[in-house]
Amino acid sequence: MSGHRDLINDAIRKISEGDIAPDKAWSTIRNLKDKYIEICKKLYPEKDAEQSWHVFIGNSFQNLVYAILKGYFANLKKKDKAFQNLQVLKESEVNKNDIIARKLAIRYGDHLLLPDTDMVIANHTIEDPWNSDVLAIVSCKTSPKRKDSTSMLLEVEVALMQHNKECEGIPNYHR
Repeated sequence: MSGHRDLINDAIRKISEGDIAPDKAWSTIRNLKDKYIEICKKLYPEKDAEQSWHVFIGNSFQNLVYAILKGYFANLKKKDKAFQNLQVLKESEVNKNDIIARKLAIRYGDHLLLPDTDMVIANHTIEDPWNSDVLAIVSCKTSPKRKDSTSMLLEVEVALMQHNKECEGIPNYHR
């Protein structure tokens, strides 16, 4: 079974390096899923093979999304130099980058909050980092319940951010 998991992890690596095109990435993983379940059923007939796959891929889902995005941007950069500054940053990379973190921050009263982000797509200019832009926040959820509550929270945060922009210059007691 570990050999098959190595195949899946190798596919994820190839996707992130752009060796497997993003539009082919999911079908590659899907084919590996079918093989994984087939082997699992043979080795462990008393176990739920589908559940085993969901546990495995759930743990790898964020890495898979990251790999697909990295591969997609790697291919874009090869085709057109205009995309050289596009980056996919994991949460840990965002936390180390003060400028991107500040651009993500949402003012809530006297506090700055960072939204729940698994990844950020940014147009990050190394020569002039303050000129960088956050293009998208990527949040990877495999549980619908968690996704719904996260989406609602993000909508509230965006509404608060918009409200704060509209209220610039108005004293706090009017808000």
